[in-house]
Amino acid sequence: MRTPTPLISLAIAALLGCSKQVPPEGENTTTWYVDALDDGATGAGTTADPFRLLQTAIDSAESGDTIVLEEGTHRAEAYDDIDPTCGNCDDSDFRTDIEITVGFKIEGKGLHLVGASREGTILETGAGYGLYFIEADSSSVQSLTLTGGIRDADGQATDAAIVAKYTALTVSDVDIVENNDLYEGEPDPVVGVIGIAGREGAVLTVTNSRILNTSWDGIALYRGDPEVADSGPDATIIDNEIGCTEECVFYANGRGVGIGITWDASAEVINNHVHDFWKGIGTFGTSEAVVRNNIVEDNYGWGIIISSNSTMVAENNLVIGNGNVGMAAWDSAASGRISNNLVTENGNVDEWVAKQTGVWMNSDDVELSYNDIWNNAVADVCSGGYPGGSDCIAVEFDGLNGNLSLEPLVDTANDYVLESASPLLDAGDPDLLDADGSRSDIGLHGGPDAGKTQP
Repeated sequence: MRTPTPLISLAIAALLGCSKQVPPEGENTTTWYVDALDDGATGAGTTADPFRLLQTAIDSAESGDTIVLEEGTHRAEAYDDIDPTCGNCDDSDFRTDIEITVGFKIEGKGLHLVGASREGTILETGAGYGLYFIEADSSSVQSLTLTGGIRDADGQATDAAIVAKYTALTVSDVDIVENNDLYEGEPDPVVGVIGIAGREGAVLTVTNSRILNTSWDGIALYRGDPEVADSGPDATIIDNEIGCTEECVFYANGRGVGIGITWDASAEVINNHVHDFWKGIGTFGTSEAVVRNNIVEDNYGWGIIISSNSTMVAENNLVIGNGNVGMAAWDSAASGRISNNLVTENGNVDEWVAKQTGVWMNSDDVELSYNDIWNNAVADVCSGGYPGGSDCIAVEFDGLNGNLSLEPLVDTANDYVLESASPLLDAGDPDLLDADGSRSDIGLHGGPDAGKTQP
């Protein structure tokens, strides 16, 4: 198996000239204040006389400054702009002028936006690129809500509540909700609004946040600049909820991939809950990812897939109730490892994007070991076939390479904790250890990253 390269590229860090850590306030930094008073004044940015508009504070601040947003709804004055590069295009079309709209833009300096609370501070962007970071050094967003994204007409626009290029951006304790607009003009770009889009040169850390009811992907990592080495985006995604809560998939909500790692991007995806989307967590292109201890459930198409020439290490995930397939080594060129996962009750929707099975194994370069694959619709593990067409051939797995097919005995009312009689206790890969130093359990609460909440 090909071993993934380091998930946070030193080359990208050097390119950015910054780290992922929010720097402490120094002697030369300023804290600015913004209050959505809507009284016609501009304000001075102080506690006594805050700015009235966030963009005024952004334009006034210098790199390293903090902007504190008081309670209230802060509405952007959205405007037309040009994105000079395409996040999801081939090399020949990468440098393409794309007409977009922007809500708030932070460019050429690192700033830290801090709300009063998720519930109290609301940013209503009214734009395709809601909060847009470009070469924004080390920046952060925390303790607020982002909503109200509006889909741009051009299908090449990577519309999202947050878009980041060449920025080390930390997003923590943030709600990204109801960015679910769909363009209704001509031509119909089909796509919608993403929660967070990591573009070229972005290094993202996303923790303890909720991305709900987007009309495109939850988190999407696109491509690097073909003329800049090691500029593929990288992300650390830990302890988040990404999902749909109402009118999912065939309406405006949850129409994309919960977490999509594409092109030459890389990611570490740990302890997230991805649910009720079109599709769950996937690697595409030549991307690389470590995916551990996530709950991936009730997605209409697939749960976790390794596709194209990508590499994924998928360990200790709970993959349950997904419509077609739970986990898949999608293509013959895919590589990696599927180990210590509990894969159960998948395949309850008529074939659409995949075969109805627990694990769809189409690559000889993906290791399948120490999983419990049990009670899936048509087959627990199979290979080949075509959705709605040729059959998938059952693969023998029970008792091979540590794999099991047994009722897991989990406490569904208590976060799927293994019951005392569960056959999954201490049945995982012996080279992986639980936090107490014992042999790893199979499933959500096993392995070294169980319960991880911070990078």
